[in-house]
Amino acid sequence: MSEEIRIKAKTAILYVACGESTGLVDCVTEIVNQLEPLLFCGMRDLVQELGDEMTPVLENTRQHYNIDKSCQTALSFLTTISYLRKDKYDKAIEMLELLTDKLDSNFSVYID
Repeated sequence: MSEEIRIKAKTAILYVACGESTGLVDCVTEIVNQLEPLLFCGMRDLVQELGDEMTPVLENTRQHYNIDKSCQTALSFLTTISYLRKDKYDKAIEMLELLTDKLDSNFSVYID
């Protein structure tokens, strides 16, 4: 598969996982563990179009499920990314500032 198709497939999988209660945490963890610049840009594009649908599911999962620390970190990061859209930049900035101290340095390039 070409790189572009691979990125589109991963973002599509994330979108579908947000529509289901099972498998979302695993999907989020896998995507965040494989994060690289093109995938990040693909996710950013996805949430600009579909973030209104995805954010509530990500928020609900982040706030109400007891999961291990690495999964919680991945979910918090991706939930924050889901706010990167025109009408939610203030919320995204607020959450990114909170994550800055908590996240692994591997994420700092994406937070910047």
